[in-house]
Amino acid sequence: MKKKIFLLPFLLLSSCAENNADPEVVSFLESCSLEKAIQEVTTFDILYESHTYQLSLGKEEETGEARWTLVADYSDEENITSFLEETFQGELILYDQESKLYVDYTKQSIEKDGEGNYLVEMCKTGYREEDLSGEKETYSTSTKYTAKQILDLKKDLYYTNSSAGVVQGGLYYADFLDSVKKYSMYFSFTEEGNLRYHTDNVPYVSDEEEGYGSETIVMNSLGMLVSLEEELTNTTLNTRLRLRYDCRYEK
Repeated sequence: MKKKIFLLPFLLLSSCAENNADPEVVSFLESCSLEKAIQEVTTFDILYESHTYQLSLGKEEETGEARWTLVADYSDEENITSFLEETFQGELILYDQESKLYVDYTKQSIEKDGEGNYLVEMCKTGYREEDLSGEKETYSTSTKYTAKQILDLKKDLYYTNSSAGVVQGGLYYADFLDSVKKYSMYFSFTEEGNLRYHTDNVPYVSDEEEGYGSETIVMNSLGMLVSLEEELTNTTLNTRLRLRYDCRYEK
């Protein structure tokens, strides 16, 4: 079963001036805990979308789009449900090794069967050829999971990687924001009382490419991501990526 991996913040701030961490921000972050988030957040309604562009003479030409929605309810461990739907266009239609297709649509559902196990059903549609010629084909699977396996999937919504007590790769963002709290100029609070982290046109350099990016993260008092907006411009390749997450939770 495919795991949904969430984007990690991309901006490196090593070249930026440091300040003493804001005591109000420190207090907010110290009140967050992964254990509390896992206990109190049991339903998820997540929207993601991304767009890629080619830049030329100051204009943007859209080259790809990806969207997915996830609605999951873990409030009753005896009756867990989850539904994921994804669509892809343009250069974001990629080859899928499992189905051997260039996939433009995916649907995945999790529901309990009559034997006490969970049935994970996956359906993908796409094309055999890279140029998307020929008829569209469908690839489907149906797999039984135990309740424990399903709860392991729930963990991935909060984090997918853990090292030295720091987690990342999911919707729990408190550890990341704690790691950059010394850059106090980027922090503020929203009217709703959530913590906001915003950077604007921060340069980046890799071995072969360079560019700049902006990012806005909003996190609630449980340490869970509320929203994320990101724009990354690659000045070497003249490309741009825009993406956003919108997240809603219930106990």
